[in-house]
Amino acid sequence: MYTQNSGYGQAILNMVSQMVPTFGRIFIVCSPSDVAKENYLRMQEICKSDPDGQLRFFGTNGYDDSTPLEQAYAAATTNNNDVILLDANTVHKVTTQISWSKSRVHLIGMDGGGRFTEQGARIQTAVGAAVASVVKVTGTRNSFRNIKFVQNDTNAAAINVVISAGSSTLWQNCSFIFEVTDNLDLTTACEVLIGEAGGTFDKCVFGNDCILSSAARSVTTLDTVTGSASSDSAKHNTFRDCMWTIQSSSASAKFFSVADTAGAKFRNTLINPVFQAVVNATNSAVILTATMASVSGLVEGNILVVNPATNCTDLCTTSDNVKAVGSSMNGGADTAYVGIGIVPA
Repeated sequence: MYTQNSGYGQAILNMVSQMVPTFGRIFIVCSPSDVAKENYLRMQEICKSDPDGQLRFFGTNGYDDSTPLEQAYAAATTNNNDVILLDANTVHKVTTQISWSKSRVHLIGMDGGGRFTEQGARIQTAVGAAVASVVKVTGTRNSFRNIKFVQNDTNAAAINVVISAGSSTLWQNCSFIFEVTDNLDLTTACEVLIGEAGGTFDKCVFGNDCILSSAARSVTTLDTVTGSASSDSAKHNTFRDCMWTIQSSSASAKFFSVADTAGAKFRNTLINPVFQAVVNATNSAVILTATMASVSGLVEGNILVVNPATNCTDLCTTSDNVKAVGSSMNGGADTAYVGIGIVPA
């Protein structure tokens, strides 16, 4: 039998403690479909309940049909820097949108880490959930690492994958995709709706390159979000080494946009972003006309794009308060030319 105090059980907990730099409690989440798997059985033995009866291992659905992930989030204490670790073998389903209003609760996928896309720890909505997103974050200083977020609901309400409207949220090595096309003909659909204040998106991938989108929509949108931590626009956000991708039959789709003049405030900065539109003759997928779009009359904030790269026709046609710094390979000095790919000689 494995225990927390010796041998392999102790080594596992020491490893987890080293990779999770907080003083909070650690909760383990496994999928109910993995009940016969070695990792499930081992972690169930190691992670015993606390003396006060608090569970540390979640691997079965509750009497109220809540999933293990939903139960673990309910058990976490706000502002305690508790950590939820997701097993990376089977998808983790949620019955409804997780409203992540707690602060300093961290979610980490245990798939080895470092993946740019196709993370092994996957969170997915149930069909018929009829909610906007998989997760809506409105708390402060929460972290999400090594996770693939999947919107799988065909309901008309399911127009986002994630809503990031917290304060100082970290998204690291995460990907955000629609897995069904039902709402990708809506201009209101976007993978990530951002009303975040001081967020960090590090090595994340936004969008799906293998299912077809048909609307003049945006993959990510800066906007005000009801219930956000700051009750304000998207501001102070940093996107570092991220990629945006889409397969679209509409050339009017965008990768990154500002919803309106109240959508962005102060600073929003993109460092080394890559924007790639899939070209696929079978699906009539085309290059986009413009990678980004500001909004006419934006005066409360600005967007700086550093070293962008795209295969789209232009970088940013509506460029109010947008500046780009990087290589110009298309013969011009405007943001419409910086970072545009060329056909090699």
